[in-house]
Amino acid sequence: MKIIVGIDPGVTTAVAIFDLNGNLIEVFSKKGMNKGEIVKRILKVGVPLVISADKKKLPKLIDEISSALCTMSYTPKHDLSVKKKMELSKKFKPRNAHERDALASALYFLKKNKRKFSEIDRVLESMDLQKYSEHVKELILLGKAKSLSDALEKVLGDTKIITKKKPKITEKKISKDEKLKSLERSYEIAKEYIEKLERRVRELEEQKEFLLKEKLEESKKIRKELMRDKEIELRDNIINNLRKELEKERKAREELERKIEILEEERLVEAQGFLPVIKIHEFSKESIFSVKNIYRIFNRVLYFESPCRGKIVAKYLVSLRPRLVIGDFGKEESEILEQAGVPVIPKNLVKNNLAPFKRFFGIEKDVIENILKKERKNKFVKWLEAYKKRFL
Repeated sequence: MKIIVGIDPGVTTAVAIFDLNGNLIEVFSKKGMNKGEIVKRILKVGVPLVISADKKKLPKLIDEISSALCTMSYTPKHDLSVKKKMELSKKFKPRNAHERDALASALYFLKKNKRKFSEIDRVLESMDLQKYSEHVKELILLGKAKSLSDALEKVLGDTKIITKKKPKITEKKISKDEKLKSLERSYEIAKEYIEKLERRVRELEEQKEFLLKEKLEESKKIRKELMRDKEIELRDNIINNLRKELEKERKAREELERKIEILEEERLVEAQGFLPVIKIHEFSKESIFSVKNIYRIFNRVLYFESPCRGKIVAKYLVSLRPRLVIGDFGKEESEILEQAGVPVIPKNLVKNNLAPFKRFFGIEKDVIENILKKERKNKFVKWLEAYKKRFL
């Protein structure tokens, strides 16, 4: 955790510690407290970004502690008056004048930077990046980033942040060529983004390795070891976050590759004069749902490889509105589909007319139409015979 520290040095030294949102974490005072004890107490709470005083001239103890912790110190342009210090600290009810002055030192710095911190939080919240608030504030406070966008690039591994509104979904028809081009563009963007993430991960791992070597070689001073540990931990966190982002982008790229392959094969089937037929292994909601996530089932021809039994599954299939289905359907399942306007063709009527492809079968449109005509004729003849037996 990043913290802001206010110190009032003297025979009795007081220390006040706040987080970057201005919440008081700890305030304490003790007579004869030495520099080492103060440093340890501070580091138990977090990593200080600023150590603040209430005097225009920086006290020697604060200067030494800032140097020991490799952090910046802050002094006001004028000594803070007792009235000002009481006004700043009254909310926290200090137990003595030393704690009052320590509280006022930190609170004065936070007040001076409140507008800047609020603006950072507002922008990060609008981009759903609140988790990077501490790191961004640190980079800007320490002068490691010139602007908010510069800080974000450093935090996120030099990747651009682009916020987009979700497009409004319409029923407008999009050609397969346009879909394919759109997927290819998305694929190229994802590929470039992944390459950037991979470069950033490599850079950070090299920096981490360098810091680890430095830690082993230089173990002369405790403060250096403590600060290096914090830096390594920070880089580990960044590397882990980038790896998660990288894995996410890899999966997205694989999905795009699969969709491009499906569209290309579908175009190949159509180019050879066939209707694409989607293969589904089992007649179950799980299998159909799995296929639905890959292909668009609406107004498509489906082929079920296993026997088709299950009224609930048949009703679910009707809700997806396929063009027609091919398979070994039971009587009840066929009735459910046909009553909903989904033609059913038995597998044995088309087995010699299916052209095999990697993901699809291909079947000529005329063959489908002829089979459907014969099936309608057969059903009409059967109905007529049943009618004659019943009423004639």
